[in-house]
Amino acid sequence: MIDFTQPIYSRPDGSFVITHAGNPYHISQEDPSLSEDLWNEVMALIAENPNSVQPEPPPPEPEPVEPTTDYFAMMQGFFNTLSSR
Repeated sequence: MIDFTQPIYSRPDGSFVITHAGNPYHISQEDPSLSEDLWNEVMALIAENPNSVQPEPPPPEPEPVEPTTDYFAMMQGFFNTLSSR
């Protein structure tokens, strides 16, 4: 269930990220759990379609979070919860 219509991402260490069952799947030749058939299948695809390989994009930047500084309101809510029990 490898989706060869999706790009294959290469990593600097020589491994790849493919789409398998709709999810990203990291494959490395050094991985003992990886079947040799899968590695050979991906290498054959890369040899046939070298344009399908792209460098892996960097991870997205995290969203900034507004710091909560109203500690009094936080503690009041905590005490209200305790007193309601």
